[in-house]
Amino acid sequence: MKRFILTISQFGALLLTAFGGFYSRIAPPEDSLKFWPGYASLVAGVAFILIANVKDRVRSVILWVSIIPAIACPAVYYVKYQSLTAAYGESRIICGTVSTAKGADYASKNPGETREELIRDFAGQTAEIWTEDSINRARVALGLSYSAAVASLAFAVLTGLQNAKPPKGT
Repeated sequence: MKRFILTISQFGALLLTAFGGFYSRIAPPEDSLKFWPGYASLVAGVAFILIANVKDRVRSVILWVSIIPAIACPAVYYVKYQSLTAAYGESRIICGTVSTAKGADYASKNPGETREELIRDFAGQTAEIWTEDSINRARVALGLSYSAAVASLAFAVLTGLQNAKPPKGT
């Protein structure tokens, strides 16, 4: 009975990981980044399938090792999210890291302005403040760190549930 309940729990966790809305609420902002939640779920699912058939001892080691990225990756994502996004209106938008000539000139004439104030002064046109390449690099950095965070959390949960199952036939 315990094995059945844990299998149902795993299936439910996998469904929530793959199709649930939780991860999309913490995803990087902007519509073009909606790719990352599905990608993170896919990575976690594939990794889980690969370890589901290994020996119990190896699975236990994988579980304990997976806890480290499950703790570290969300923290890294949160730091990146805070440093690469800014509030604008009711949402957050992705900022670049390298200023355009116009953005650098404006920032030098207005020292001490926050990113939010710069974006507001440029009416949300981030490409006028930061180079398009630096904005794209920020998008990719956010997406990859998000995927690592979600995949590592899902992988640790699924591995923990698999590890808690009694062996078949008991």
